[in-house]
Amino acid sequence: MRPAAVSLVIGLAGAEVAGEPFRVGLDTPGAGDVVASPVVLAGRAWAFEGHVSVRIVEDGFRTPLATGFVTGGGDPLRPFTGSFPLGTVHATHGAVVLTTESARDGRVRTAAVVRVALAGP
Repeated sequence: MRPAAVSLVIGLAGAEVAGEPFRVGLDTPGAGDVVASPVVLAGRAWAFEGHVSVRIVEDGFRTPLATGFVTGGGDPLRPFTGSFPLGTVHATHGAVVLTTESARDGRVRTAAVVRVALAGP
């Protein structure tokens, strides 16, 4: 059975969106896209100091294939891009997980999760 291709954006910890439809969004890759190393990300974000944390995970494994960050906007919504080399891929599917943190206490403020297919080594 093939996992469903989904994209999800969640506002957490009482996040105020201030009239914006979201604070972080991923344009590329899209839900269900096949990704290979290095994974190139493109999207838009509005976050504290523009900082958006990135994790690329695979189904059934706790250790991420890649971690890092991209920089969007700290005041208005701004574009970001980033390239992330993957570790050894074991699974056929996974997700790109983007989070923004609160300037007040560091808690996750928003999260975007995009389901992807992983190209093997």
